[in-house]
Amino acid sequence: QIVGVEVENYHLVDFPEVGNLIQHYIQANSSNFKVKPAWFLHDCHKYGETVPSEDGLFFISNYCFTEIDHALREKYIQTLLGKVSNGFIVWQTVFGCDIQLVDTLRKTIRFVSKETPQTCPHEHAPNYFVYF
Repeated sequence: QIVGVEVENYHLVDFPEVGNLIQHYIQANSSNFKVKPAWFLHDCHKYGETVPSEDGLFFISNYCFTEIDHALREKYIQTLLGKVSNGFIVWQTVFGCDIQLVDTLRKTIRFVSKETPQTCPHEHAPNYFVYF
């Protein structure tokens, strides 16, 4: 349990090479994990198709969702986001994904706040924390 939330399993959606690296790390360090949830690795080229529909799935994207082009984002929205209950996205606007496009998620947006990156000021292309 971390901050009062019990994680039963993780579904990681990424490139197969990244999945292989994650799998290798998990196997090499499994004795060091205090929390032992189940890990499921999914090929990003399937857009979450292989992620099962379960109650309470929580989606997290740190920048990636807004870095991919519109057509790929739409595939994730259609295939994966319908399966999740809630989520968090670090939303970048620098790649042309304006914060006004947050409605394309087809989710109830709970809260949006501006991110203040420590590494680079984004006056002209701000980042946002989006909670749904």
